[in-house]
Amino acid sequence: MGVIEGRSRSATARAATDGEVEVLSARQFLERVSSDPALARDLILRLSVRLRRIEDKIAGDLLPFAHDRSSDGAGETASDAVIADDATIWLAAQSDALRARIGSPPIHVAKLPFLVGRIPVEDDAQPLRCPDLLIEDEEPFRLARQHFMIARSGDRLLVSDLGSTLGTMVNGWAIGHHFMKDAEPLHRGENHVVAGGKDSPFKFSIFIS
Repeated sequence: MGVIEGRSRSATARAATDGEVEVLSARQFLERVSSDPALARDLILRLSVRLRRIEDKIAGDLLPFAHDRSSDGAGETASDAVIADDATIWLAAQSDALRARIGSPPIHVAKLPFLVGRIPVEDDAQPLRCPDLLIEDEEPFRLARQHFMIARSGDRLLVSDLGSTLGTMVNGWAIGHHFMKDAEPLHRGENHVVAGGKDSPFKFSIFIS
């Protein structure tokens, strides 16, 4: 049984029936799956296996960032991106506008992943996971409801953009679905993160020690 992936509505699926190959339209294929619980379970299982493989690949390939990036002009080396499991992480506002929203004292990031996002407004759908840090924003919104995440991948700490409209800047590198990659590594010491475009008021410092 073939699974339709990224094809047009005129795409077809092939199903084996008594040794013959039956060509199904996308609509017929979906109707057959919805009316056959055993077939639906098999399809879900196959998709689950495939999604797990994709997740494993992402986890392995998430950091093709420049291992060879020996310096960013500020003395950073590749080894600076290797972060111990017991590292201490602090998140702080770097702009007056953000300090007015979250306060001046740094926030201890005690548990990963750590999500940052916008406080939902009326008629907003609730995000799948409530951010750990909710920030007020006004239209036209700079922040997404789930904007970026601090997470660990192996011996690295990453900031990942979570599909926001305007993207995220991490130490001068743009990430998000409009850019070349969705994640950027952090390094020991101070890191600069801007959520919502380079001229956004939502400027953060992430300190790692």
